Amino acid sequence: MKTQVESREQTRHGHVSTGRLPSPEMVKGLVSEAYERFKSSNEGRNSDVYAALAKASGDLFGVCVVSTNGNVYAVGDADHAFSIMSVSKPFVFALVCQSIGGEQARERLGATAPGCRSTRYRQSNEAWMDEPT
Repeated sequence: MKTQVESREQTRHGHVSTGRLPSPEMVKGLVSEAYERFKSSNEGRNSDVYAALAKASGDLFGVCVVSTNGNVYAVGDADHAFSIMSVSKPFVFALVCQSIGGEQARERLGATAPGCRSTRYRQSNEAWMDEPT
């Protein structure tokens, strides 16, 4: 198993991050643990909604986390070019967390399955907005 860690960052934050990751050793361990846990999974199938996803090899699997200061934690086939969909969602969530805080974001946004139209966010002006997830 190939694992890569570049540069070091020391923090005391937990597993959920809105800007800073836990210590490099912890991130490396969590990335490796996730890779080992799911690398042999053959559940599900590739989505056929987008051609790029339908053509992707189900034999490839990699995990890569990059911190805001450029630390890279990669394992498996992370050097392979993957097509990723809905990539903006974690970044938007991070911006919401930065704006109103992680706890408020979890309370107000909740969590639903991807593609479910039931997620609603109550804006400060009391208007409701349907938000596909």
